[in-house]
Amino acid sequence: MDGFQSCVKPIFDSFNGDSRELFDDWVNSSRKCDFIDEYSSLNIRGLTNNDEIKWLIYPKCQEENTHVTLGVGHDIRAEMKLKKHQPNTKFYAVDPMIDINYELITNDLNGSFFAFALANETKLQYFPVLDKKNHYGKQAVATLDVGYFFEKLLKLRRIDTLFLDIESGEEYFFDYFAKGGKFDEIGMSICQFNIEFHPGYTKNYNLVYKFLEQTIKDKRNFVAKRSH
Repeated sequence: MDGFQSCVKPIFDSFNGDSRELFDDWVNSSRKCDFIDEYSSLNIRGLTNNDEIKWLIYPKCQEENTHVTLGVGHDIRAEMKLKKHQPNTKFYAVDPMIDINYELITNDLNGSFFAFALANETKLQYFPVLDKKNHYGKQAVATLDVGYFFEKLLKLRRIDTLFLDIESGEEYFFDYFAKGGKFDEIGMSICQFNIEFHPGYTKNYNLVYKFLEQTIKDKRNFVAKRSH
């Protein structure tokens, strides 16, 4: 953690509050931090999907692991690789579109699928969603409060790996990861998470800036890998 802080904080500070510049250039500017000494023993793996890479550190414990995917998008190649390496993993997935996603999660992963979206409150909201013809379009989606879903419905207290890819909905989760945030309030531990920010969907660059700033300040999570 000290190596991450000493490498990444000066780079972050160099953006001087320019959230758009940070959004566009953060990966390239901070790439050297991928090679700090502390990371050499972590065995960070890249699990490829159709058009992206999910980065994680394989859990070493022999007890049952819990994985959650928020935003399936007709693609579970990364989850299948995780299942092959960690067969003791229980899978949960959330996506408002049932077509294709339900079969992938329940049949291929033998997991549990939930057909709605998660956000900071329960209501109807508009999100970009992927239809069965692989076209994105905004639709009215029923959202459920994140904390309620994990605490009351799934009754989880720990998530070993979390993939968060919900096409602009990521910003609803920023405060949850912070010290004293919603996950702390409900006693939820997130061991590691993979989060994606999308040009074209992400509009509030300042929220992304503040999320990274808070992550560095809290000194609880560290960015193990970053990529386009």
